[in-house]
Amino acid sequence: MAPSLLPQDFVLVDTTFAKIQADGLFAIRFKEGDFPVIRRVSVNPMTGALTIASDNPAYQDYEDVDAANVSVFGRVIWKSQRT
Repeated sequence: MAPSLLPQDFVLVDTTFAKIQADGLFAIRFKEGDFPVIRRVSVNPMTGALTIASDNPAYQDYEDVDAANVSVFGRVIWKSQRT
C-alpha cells in the first residue's frame, strides 16, 4: 500500500467491521490460505460488487469482485508512520 502505508507502519483495525458496506481501507483475505492484506475497497452502490485496489501501482487492482469471495478482518481506522 505504499506510499499510504509503509512496511514499518502500524495500523489499528476495527474488527467489528465483518462486512464491507462503505468505501475505506480494509484488512482482507482473497481466499483461504492467503495472507491477510490491507487494500482500498470501494463498493458499487448498484450491484454491491467490490473494487479492490492497492495504492502501490506494482500490484493489480480487481474490479467487480463478489463480496462473498472476500474474507474481511476489519476496517483500518488509524495508522502511525515511523520516521
